[in-house]
Formats: sequence, C-alpha cells, structure tokens
Amino acid sequence: MNNTLIDEIKNRIDPVELIGEYTRLEKKGKEYRGLCPFHREKTPSFYVNAETGLYHCFGCGASGNIFKFVMEMENVDFQEALRILAKRAGIELKTYKESPYAIAIKKIASYLHSQLKEQGSKALAYLESRGIKNNIIEKFFLGYYKNPINSFAKRESIDAKVLYALGLLKEGKQGFYEPFLGRLIFPIFSESGKIIGFGGRVLDSTSQIKYINSQDSEWYKKGNHLYGFYEGKGKMRDMRKAILVEGYMDVLAMHAMGYDNTVASLGTSLTVHQAEVLSRYVDEVYVFYDADSAGRAAASRAVPILFNAGVIPFIVSNDAAKDPAELYENSLSGKVAELLGTAQDFMDYYIKGDEPATELVKNARKMSEIIKNTKDSFL
Repeated sequence: MNNTLIDEIKNRIDPVELIGEYTRLEKKGKEYRGLCPFHREKTPSFYVNAETGLYHCFGCGASGNIFKFVMEMENVDFQEALRILAKRAGIELKTYKESPYAIAIKKIASYLHSQLKEQGSKALAYLESRGIKNNIIEKFFLGYYKNPINSFAKRESIDAKVLYALGLLKEGKQGFYEPFLGRLIFPIFSESGKIIGFGGRVLDSTSQIKYINSQDSEWYKKGNHLYGFYEGKGKMRDMRKAILVEGYMDVLAMHAMGYDNTVASLGTSLTVHQAEVLSRYVDEVYVFYDADSAGRAAASRAVPILFNAGVIPFIVSNDAAKDPAELYENSLSGKVAELLGTAQDFMDYYIKGDEPATELVKNARKMSEIIKNTKDSFL
C-alpha cells in the first residue's frame, strides 16, 4: 500500500471531526475526551489526539488511527476503510478495485430498481396500497424481480455462481428456478453502504413463503447486519436511540413517518452481533415488535441480548394494530408517537403489569438473571 496516499488521507481528515460523529468530544488540555464508542461507560475515558490522529480508551484499551477506527465502527476491512476515508478526503483511488461480486451485486440491484420504475406497475400499486411513496422507494433502492435475469446476467457478464450465492438462482427437482421472480425486492446494505444481499416479498396471497432472503455467503451473513441500518445510522448516532422492528415493511413505514432511526433484523431473531453493532451508535433501543404472541416472545428474547450489549431496552406495547406498518397504513402516526412515549424500560416490563402475582415473580427473577449475567461494567 502506498504510504504517501495513507498520509495524504490522514492530513486531509480531522480525526476529532470524524470520531466526533460517533461520540461527543470535548477539549481536555491538548486532547479531546468523550465516552468510548466501543464499550459502555459513565465516566469518559476515551481520548483523541488531534495532532497525532490517534485515539485511546483507558477503559477498554481500544486504540489506533482513523483507519482502525473506521474498520471497527463500520465493521469493514482495511480496503473498504481506505475507500470510505479517501472519499471523505476527496481523493480518487485509481488503484482501488471492487471485487467482481460487489460489482455484480450493484449491477443487479440497479437492474431490479429500473424494473420497478419502468415495468413494475403491479409492484408500484402494491407499495402505493401500503402508503410507500417515491422518496422511500429511492431511499431504500427498492426493486422488482419481474423478468428472469438470465439474459441480463449474460449481457453484463455476471457469472452464474454470483446468482447462486445471492439465492437468485437455485436448482430444484424439476431443474433451475429463480425464487425471487415476481417479488418486490429489498436490497440489503452493509454498514458502510455496499449492497450485500436481497430480501423479496410476494405481492399477493399465494402458497409461496411471504418473505425470502439471500442465503449466507462469504460477504453476507444475515446475523451480522440490520435492515435500515445504513439508511438510519446518522439519525441513530444523533439521537443515541434506535427503534427495532420485525420486518422490511415495518422499517419502510417507520421511515415514512419520520422515524429514520428504525432497523430490523433480517429474517432471524436478534443476534448478539446485531446488538453489538447497535451499541456502537445508541444507548437505548425501543423494541417495537408485532402485537401477537410470537412478537411478544421475540421481544422477550431480545431484551437480555440488548442489555448485555450495553444498551437499555424499552418494550413498546402495541394495542392498536398488528405491527408498525399497519399503524402507518391506517394513518395512526400519532398513535406511534404515543406508543413510543409510553414504552416501558425492561425493569418495569418485568415487574409491573396485570399478570397474576406468580407470573410477576417469575418475571422479576428473569430480570434479576439478565442483570446478573450482564458483562456491562457499570453495574
């Protein structure tokens, strides 16, 4: 790697300004001090030196330069951190080459987006029926898998193994087929803004599974990412709060109502890794899951995972609709604000309520176990 290029990037980027976008920094002598973005703490022990461009936390030991910082915060390798910082510095990376997979995925996403805009009357009608307007379509780069992708892939020299890896092409008992065909497409972005996979939804009532996702691959592991995270990380960082919902349409609806700090796990229960990613940006997470028994059970599973990652979970009790998307479709944005405003922190959630005393005792014990098992140093 060209050290001159690295030095030029370092010279053009103010480390205090960069790192200050993730945690508030105040001048302390010759350095800047703030709460560490890598672990939860009450007393600031994280320092940034504007002259050397280095940071160090005396609490958890995290240290490095702006490249290491971006790698850790954005969950990327050095090459991607280099690309992000070079773009920020206004430097063109002539030697930077995206992987063939990344190039192919980007082409496919653009093609599916154009299919939605140009030939997706059915998909557009569905989105309109759910209240999703063009600004949200563009923000999330939604697409439509209207036609078989083979001819496009051949024209763009996209290898079939990429289609297999993305789950766009599969082999069944009766030959090859395209599982996403006829579905509304949700591109999935990494924390740094690269498209790494797809989600797909049927547009009518059929015997098919309602939602499908790209399978795990070398560049995409659904347990490591959150839908809407890239689109909402700026708002999450500013507010230090996130709203966690269950599905793609819930994310779109919440963003349409102005709750840009909303994310969803990707077809799985919340994972430890997803909670840790959130903990770098927020102090509180509002769990706004579906109102059915499955949603309540999923919320209960998410609480200890979030708390152990160093964030305070709040549970939103939705008595007005089955999910946030339905609230939006029924023009109940005001109700959303009310539900978020009356959300219970996890302690109240476990020790208060209308349940019989025996259930409250069980819940109190569960809360005690969560606190006892936390790795958080503030307890």
